[in-house]
Amino acid sequence: METVINQKAKSEQWFDDIVAQIRADQLAYEAGIISPEEAVMYDNLMNGEVKPLIDNALAIARMYYVKRMLFDYVKVLGGFHAFSKLAVSFHDSGLLVWTEIPDGREDIEDKLIMAEAEVNSKYHPFGFNISTTYVEECDKLPIPSYYQLLAHSKTA
Repeated sequence: METVINQKAKSEQWFDDIVAQIRADQLAYEAGIISPEEAVMYDNLMNGEVKPLIDNALAIARMYYVKRMLFDYVKVLGGFHAFSKLAVSFHDSGLLVWTEIPDGREDIEDKLIMAEAEVNSKYHPFGFNISTTYVEECDKLPIPSYYQLLAHSKTA
């Protein structure tokens, strides 16, 4: 019974806080001192324009998931020291990774494959994937122009 009461109090407090924030935003909106982004959001809400709100939420979700994917990928690999170069390219449904590894390091190739599989198993249900391309130093291939270099190490 106590948890039901606590949950009700928590719920009431949350809704009270939301209403208070919206009222504060209303005052700022009417006074013309609200941020331009918030003004556009409230204009869209008041005009029933749902698509811009959904587009914005989707962009925020993409940014969140892609950042988390990259963080998890590097974490599974044990940091940036596993490869000579790491570059990334962001796209709507995930992340492209380009890595250069020391010659003959099949152990690192295996880590890259496993890291990709682990990250994809976590984020694929949300529509996001990671794809890894790896080359060896002896290939002497440049990083493709649409990738951004994140790490460069000669101690792999």
